[in-house]
Amino acid sequence: MSTSPTALQQANAALRSHHYAEAIRWYALGMRDGDKDAHHGPLTHQLAHNLLLARKRHRRQRQANLQAGGKLQVVVTCWSLSENPAGRAYTLAGLYQDLAEHPEPPPAPGIECVSLIGSRFARRGRQLWAPLRELAQHGPIPIHSILIEDERAFMAQAIDLVSAHPADLVHLSKPRWPNILFGLLYQLLWDARVLVDLDDDELAFVQGEPLPDLASHSAEQVLEHWLQRYDGLPAWSNLPGRPWTELGMSLCHAFAGPCGGPLGGLSVANRALQQRHGGVIIRHARDPAQFQPSAARGQRARARWQIAPEQQVVLFLGTPRRHKGLLETAQALSSLGASLRPSLTSSLGEAAPELLFLIVGRFGDAEQPLRAALEAEQARGGFALRLLDDQPFAAIPDLLAAADIAIFLQDPDSAAARAQTPAKLSDALAMGLTVFAEPTPGLADLQEQGAFIPVSRATLAERLRAHLASRAASPSSTQPAPQSSPQPHPVFQRELSLQANRPRLQRLLAGARREPAADNAARLLERVSALPVLGPLPRALQQASPTQRQGVSVIILSLKGAALLDRLLTSFLATNRHQPVELIIVDHGALDDPEDQTAAVIARHQSPQATSPTPIWHLRRGRNHSFSASCNLAAALARYPHLLFLNNDIRYTADALPAALQRLQDPSIGAVGIRLDDDPERLPPGQTPSVQHLGIHFPWSHQRGYHHPRQIRHPSLADYLAQRPPVGQAQPAVTGAFLLCRARDFFQLGGFATEYDYGLEDIDFCLRLRRDLGLGCWCMTDIGLQHAESSTRRRDKKLTSTRITQNHEHFKATWHSNALIAC
Repeated sequence: MSTSPTALQQANAALRSHHYAEAIRWYALGMRDGDKDAHHGPLTHQLAHNLLLARKRHRRQRQANLQAGGKLQVVVTCWSLSENPAGRAYTLAGLYQDLAEHPEPPPAPGIECVSLIGSRFARRGRQLWAPLRELAQHGPIPIHSILIEDERAFMAQAIDLVSAHPADLVHLSKPRWPNILFGLLYQLLWDARVLVDLDDDELAFVQGEPLPDLASHSAEQVLEHWLQRYDGLPAWSNLPGRPWTELGMSLCHAFAGPCGGPLGGLSVANRALQQRHGGVIIRHARDPAQFQPSAARGQRARARWQIAPEQQVVLFLGTPRRHKGLLETAQALSSLGASLRPSLTSSLGEAAPELLFLIVGRFGDAEQPLRAALEAEQARGGFALRLLDDQPFAAIPDLLAAADIAIFLQDPDSAAARAQTPAKLSDALAMGLTVFAEPTPGLADLQEQGAFIPVSRATLAERLRAHLASRAASPSSTQPAPQSSPQPHPVFQRELSLQANRPRLQRLLAGARREPAADNAARLLERVSALPVLGPLPRALQQASPTQRQGVSVIILSLKGAALLDRLLTSFLATNRHQPVELIIVDHGALDDPEDQTAAVIARHQSPQATSPTPIWHLRRGRNHSFSASCNLAAALARYPHLLFLNNDIRYTADALPAALQRLQDPSIGAVGIRLDDDPERLPPGQTPSVQHLGIHFPWSHQRGYHHPRQIRHPSLADYLAQRPPVGQAQPAVTGAFLLCRARDFFQLGGFATEYDYGLEDIDFCLRLRRDLGLGCWCMTDIGLQHAESSTRRRDKKLTSTRITQNHEHFKATWHSNALIAC
């Protein structure tokens, strides 16, 4: 019986046939769908290596095509295609489509195709955003999306989407976390140039706080601050929510790459955002060919929506939210309607109030109280209220043609409103409406150009009254409102049209100015992209080179142990010859303890005067956490495929990593330990060193009632060495004071079990390696390190005793009947 070819086989066949895009997709899908045991293993490394080869050849092929006059493939991404963020994303896609139809002269590359891709989170809306639905079927821009039912599957679904839609250029519409992941995948799979767009203060929508500025802080410092804020890694849920949005906002410049690498770039919607983040201003641009105001169009529109010719229509078009001033507008119209009634009702009759407040946009569940308040205000009289659900993009110009006035009461006290330029302002000015708006930083530059009549909540009614009185006194006031000849506002033509924004987009594409934060942001993205929760693909691609595959992340925990840590760092950096290596020092000390010298010790070893090339990350947690919790956190943030857990009370007296890594190349071994000897400096006078650790055995304990774990010891180091010990031997477990393992095995087992509190979590991990993965442990005995055993446990003997008892109780309940320890 024949079997279907594997993803690797199909990818290799495509690679041999020079179908590089197809090969990339199959390699990516293979890494996504590989058997659990293969994740990060030899198969994944092979897939990653071949994918990078296919990507290199694909990029070379694309560059040759562009140099020969070919055109760019462009993708715009949207984190939520079921909500109004889709509006800005479609605007950006429309700008690229316009650029495709009006290309620059050579040598600038043209645009071959534009598509819009994104996600729909089921809990936020399963369908495409209503204005997009018709365009998705009949519009010029293809729209592709994934429905996210379970956010734990986001990366797998995103890989499927991104691998199916190659791109040379990608523009992320808003730096929400799902978009950051789309950008990361486009960079990893297609080597695409990635731009980021900001048109809002995204933190304001999630009540978030900014992280430290990457222009003056390292990537690790920013990440540390974020981890402190949430006491570790936030749950992989609500990806568009506060924690991940805070991190995403710090990555606006992450895709610029290191100096000399491909430039990224940033676009922003207004001057206020530009002053805060940099970038090129690209407005909410509209096509004048679609927005053509005329009296006849107004008449048809009013007839379509059954609006009386004499009514003055005040329009709100957009997503109704409390901070946008809809209730205040209704209150102003209510107070105004009664006073204007005698002069404006000659042909209306009592059934048709002369003021109509037309609101076009869907009220979400959170905004139902606002809707009820609006209806209650309308019931008091003075104006009519009409509520329409979201309308297709094609209907927007006609809705505007039916209106006279647009009001944008952006709440100056709302952080979200202060940074916004309402997209519907472009629509209103394109159709020649009179616009009243409350000045905010996001509107300041357009206010300076006279785009709208500035008002506040307090002055809106009076300014409206004056405007309507002026209209009533004009010679044309005897004619129905739509009989006038509206014209696009000059500010629209100068600032908000496609033609005005085309050169701005061209300037962005021509080359982005490097922002000071770019290099640190790129390093932050690299660090975050290795998180195990993202799946094997990002980590495997980063670790695909032979050098990276030999890298070791050394994880050290410290609690007010500056002297011990200084001794370890001094000896390790002087002795270790293996590279690449990084040190992640997880500091459990208080952030504001003036007596703790841990930071000073680490800073001294990090200083430019230090001769070691080994990077050191001082990861401050601010309080004591369990060994398991902090080791698991550091492992998740580690850059390299090997993890060495190393006690801070070790003196690194032998260059142990090369031999340990060599032993770990044996596929049957999952963890490597080392002989640990007494530290002579810590012994009482006259006492000679013994051997503390040659592995773990499980003798019967009458006190505890089970085969409990004990270190294999020897009373005399000198006598042991005189026996010419073997290179090493297999053991059921080794101590976590020095424990080297593969990151893939560590993650597959879920790390150290958090039920333990500073004891037996290392032994439990070793036993799970054997039980769950079929991997053994090895203890190197021909070389040793010096260990000041239990240095930190001596501080609180009562707490230590309680921990030991509880740890044994859990260990016994887990393992007492298992054959692995009954020996």
